[in-house]
Amino acid sequence: MGDRSYKTQMKTDRDHSRLVTIGLAVIPAVFVWFIFTALIHGAGPLTGQLFFGDTHDTFMDFYNCLHSVAGRDPYNEINKVQYPPLCELIFYVAGKLAPRGYDFANSYYLREVQSITLTFVLFIFVPIILSVYAIEDMSSLTAGRKRLLVLSVLLSSPFLYSFERGNIILYSLAFTLLFISLRNSESKVKREIALICLALAFAIKIYPAAFGVLLLREKKIKEAVRCALYALALFFLPFLCFGGFGKFMLMIKWLTLSTGSSTAEGLGAKINFATVIRIYMSKFFGMEADIAWPQTVAVILAVILIACSIFVRREWMSAAMIALVICGMPAFSYFYVGVFLIIPFVMLTGKDEFGKADIAGLALLLLALAPYPVTFKAPEKSYDITVMQCITGSVMLILSVLLIAVSLRDLALVFSRKELLKDNGSKD
Repeated sequence: MGDRSYKTQMKTDRDHSRLVTIGLAVIPAVFVWFIFTALIHGAGPLTGQLFFGDTHDTFMDFYNCLHSVAGRDPYNEINKVQYPPLCELIFYVAGKLAPRGYDFANSYYLREVQSITLTFVLFIFVPIILSVYAIEDMSSLTAGRKRLLVLSVLLSSPFLYSFERGNIILYSLAFTLLFISLRNSESKVKREIALICLALAFAIKIYPAAFGVLLLREKKIKEAVRCALYALALFFLPFLCFGGFGKFMLMIKWLTLSTGSSTAEGLGAKINFATVIRIYMSKFFGMEADIAWPQTVAVILAVILIACSIFVRREWMSAAMIALVICGMPAFSYFYVGVFLIIPFVMLTGKDEFGKADIAGLALLLLALAPYPVTFKAPEKSYDITVMQCITGSVMLILSVLLIAVSLRDLALVFSRKELLKDNGSKD
């Protein structure tokens, strides 16, 4: 019996190892497929799917921010910046590397300045290095599979999109990965650094604060409070560099206006729940593209996901639910927000064993993250609707339903066990 049990366990381990390897090879394989397709048919139509549609706007999230913060008044009526002040402080410091006396009036010309371009390279390398460190630190995979995991992350479609935009969201991702990696370290210093990292992620993009749920799951209330204090300090203190705390209301004003005008841009480039529902309602049922009820559905779905993330048993599922809320609930979430789906993908691939729900989750995350060589576009006001956008958004909805179902099953099992223990106790 012992030998049979040992052989069964060995077979299970081999099957698990093979499944993880195949999963980690999917994204690099699809990327190679993308490159070969581009070589054969031309890269233009494909890059319009994987990257921002305006080919003249590459890296401009970075350069536009250098332009708007140059006068240390990013929240005025002209710039209308919505980024938190820590982002603006980072961009302001980066802009100081421009030649003395350089005119920041045209952000497109900044791409032609050697020192600024080299600064952009450094700006991009830092979060990549931090992300690679965090991924390797939090993963229990063998060295070879860790490299394959890192490659999968760097070649995933939302990561490549964020790189093409030059968007500071890569910093928010890197700090969130560091938080998850270090939060359960044996070193007290590393655990505190983890809290600061989550606070930095919040101070850069706000919504990673939702990953604080992981602290609540582990009943680390004191750590959650300290993290909140770090976050408030890192969020508000940089306002002192740009005119004081009064600028906070201006930032909220521009953020609100931007959210309100997102519908006017059309349905392209966004992966939030409401946009995905509107795409299908308008294309298949002839409804107006600006119908309001999908956003109500998105908010309800987000509330359920957050509640379920607290009691679902598998930690990667909790992280996936949080990432889905971050990507799906806001009135607009551009494609690069999908980088937060990388977090549950990394956590899932490091699991010791896979159940049916884990395999389904891995398949869906791979489907959402792979850079497909597809060329379909539907013109839609400011931005085109793309196949990759529709696939990612649709997978997010399907994954949400799956995770909610699994969490409700977990909750039902907990109650059934309690009832069983209660009955056994009464019999005794």
